[in-house]
Amino acid sequence: MADPSSNTVLPGRKKVLIVGAGRRGQNSLLPSFRCLPDHFEISGLHARTAEKLLPIARKWNVPAVTHLSDFDLSTIDLVAISVPTKQNAPVLEALLPHAKRLRILIDTPIAWNVEEAAQTRPLLEQFAGVTVAEDHMNFPFHSLVREAAISGIIGRPRSVSLFNIGYLYHGLAIIRSFASFAPVKSAWRRLLGSHAKIVGYEFADGFTGTLIGPYRRQEKVGGILLEGSEGIISEAPMDANYIGHKRKMYVLQPTRSEGQLTGYRIFGPGYDVSAELAQLRTMRALDFKDKSEINLIQNCALMDVILSIFHDQNMNRNYGYTQALYDSLVSQRADNGEKRLDLLELLPAVA
Repeated sequence: MADPSSNTVLPGRKKVLIVGAGRRGQNSLLPSFRCLPDHFEISGLHARTAEKLLPIARKWNVPAVTHLSDFDLSTIDLVAISVPTKQNAPVLEALLPHAKRLRILIDTPIAWNVEEAAQTRPLLEQFAGVTVAEDHMNFPFHSLVREAAISGIIGRPRSVSLFNIGYLYHGLAIIRSFASFAPVKSAWRRLLGSHAKIVGYEFADGFTGTLIGPYRRQEKVGGILLEGSEGIISEAPMDANYIGHKRKMYVLQPTRSEGQLTGYRIFGPGYDVSAELAQLRTMRALDFKDKSEINLIQNCALMDVILSIFHDQNMNRNYGYTQALYDSLVSQRADNGEKRLDLLELLPAVA
């Protein structure tokens, strides 16, 4: 996991225009960029409604951009976009005159349907670089579990289960991050009453992923369980009572100081690795509404993604917009209970 407090500084501060001042812009993009002052300068904030934009721009002391057509993009290095999916294409079209030199950070989902994907994909192709702000797979505990799996402590990974923390495309992105982003072979859904459901994904090499809902955004409940041929990583120590005793048990747990989250730790037979989240102190000191623990975790992950735009240090360098479009379209079909995922039909939209 990247440490924004490290001495590694990008070659010159990059100038950023943020497009979108909704919940995500106010509670994630603005705080995350503000926590990276050695790397980025917020040179403008744009929203379609001036009445909404102006007070937010004043609060964060950034220039308000009421009309993209009137803004000088020649000095901007990066445009971070977080708008409703139907607005992605119009925003990208407004940026096209500078596309050959501009880098884009675009939020998920990029598109909700094949038609939106068909509009957005050819526009994204024209920019100097596109990074997808898929931060859920970069949550610190997910990154720590992946690192443990790569170390080989659980043998060959066989399955990953997400309890209440995997929402549609976010959930599928997390699952595929444990499968080298391989495409889904098949999917299934099972309803549990009128509120809960289970969605399962299967891959060609036998790896499986399961989303157990309902998804709960506002607090960290549930968790991740990764099963391998020789061991298991779980957030529940009591799972050691139920697994086969021939496999090793490793526990994922948060670390805290005076009741506040400071990082995460995985420990078990012959393995004890921790990741401290130094950026949390700076994040907590900023003035924004959603300081729930899960949003702070998400912002730490988003900072990793942002830094990956100019540093080849993060898996999001390999998670392009075609991957994001794929996860959006496939996860919706699986969640709707479609028995057959016609992936060939989706290829023109994401290829």
